[in-house]
Amino acid sequence: MRIAARWALLGEELVSNVAVTIEADHIAAVDRGGHGRADTEVELLTPGFANAHSHAFHRALRGRVGLGADFWAWRHAMLALAERLDPERYRRLAYLVDRELLLGGYTTIAEFHYVHRGTASQSLASPNAMGEALVDAAQAAGCRLTLVDAAYLHPEPSRRAWSALDGPARRFADTSVEAYLARVSEIDEGPLVRVQHAAHSLRTCRPEELSEIAAAAHRGWHLHLVEQPREVAMVEAAYGAPPVAVLERHGLLSERLVAVHLNAATDPELTTLADHGVWLAACPSTEEDLGDGLSPAARYRALGGRVLLGSDEQVVSDALAEASRLEAHARLQARARRGFAPEALWRVLTAHAPLGWPEVGRIEVGAAADLVALDLDDVTLAGVHPHALPVVGPAGRVSRVWVAGRLRVEDAASERRELSRELAAVIRELWSER
Repeated sequence: MRIAARWALLGEELVSNVAVTIEADHIAAVDRGGHGRADTEVELLTPGFANAHSHAFHRALRGRVGLGADFWAWRHAMLALAERLDPERYRRLAYLVDRELLLGGYTTIAEFHYVHRGTASQSLASPNAMGEALVDAAQAAGCRLTLVDAAYLHPEPSRRAWSALDGPARRFADTSVEAYLARVSEIDEGPLVRVQHAAHSLRTCRPEELSEIAAAAHRGWHLHLVEQPREVAMVEAAYGAPPVAVLERHGLLSERLVAVHLNAATDPELTTLADHGVWLAACPSTEEDLGDGLSPAARYRALGGRVLLGSDEQVVSDALAEASRLEAHARLQARARRGFAPEALWRVLTAHAPLGWPEVGRIEVGAAADLVALDLDDVTLAGVHPHALPVVGPAGRVSRVWVAGRLRVEDAASERRELSRELAAVIRELWSER
């Protein structure tokens, strides 16, 4: 198949009049000048976008503004929602969320998964039944999935005895780090599925447990880190040091770690993380919704750190719209009119390697054929150079999506309408609404 593009993102450069040839699941040719027959013509062709941090079931919380005044009150509503999930409901919801994310241009989704066990009244057929539901959903939707399976072992840190989880959060628990590692080792990968390890946070796993998880994580590992001042206070009370210092003390900082959020990190802490090559997964729309504060992504990048983008709570499911929020956070934090440069945002959007997919995220010969076509024919983009799209953040501009050479989104407008009805019905069912 040959795609002719008026514009194409080649590296950091937006090039006019490009033709891309796909054979099987990879890119076989990239022709500047774009002469000759084409099977498909598009306005702007980019690599697929990478979603570095997603919680699929949080999509059912979108717009429910009365669920709590702060993060900790919101967390109670999230726990109540988790109690309503079984493998079939999870599969149905995740399939629709994955389709929505594909329509937003994300071709790889790193699903940070911690709903592992059954409810008090219903046991699961296998220890990985909920994770298998997420895998099935992604395969049906047609996206790449990195199942980021997260250990969640304790309710909060303690200088003395670490207690086991109870109440609604018991669904998240493994009995020990050994049990967690054994369970994750049984998850099968596939052509579009890869597995990464994670610990939910330093609130839920001891540093010694994190060391075991990191040692087993051959594809790298993820961790919520320094998201909330209360989290920092908890860790300091337990260890006599803030979270970043605790991780450094145990040799846990490296380029293999994806640290999620970092909103409460100080500049010296950001410098330490950047010096060790740690990736930051920024989730600006979620950080707005939860009152976490502005993302430090621009500061982190200025210190030499590398940045990824995540939809997290699914407040926004469109990659360009999420990128524009990241840029806005940078402006607001610096009180300046320039935040991220467009080329930096394109790099953030297309960084798949830390999620276990080094072959994805480039339009070049031999790379995986994960591509997004964007429609530029809209009044909102009149007079805007395509290079500036991540700054402008025009949601709904995705027209077609290919994953591993297969067309996964063909008629985006009609698919959005159909998906709207299906997703609304599933969410109403979850909340027992008519």
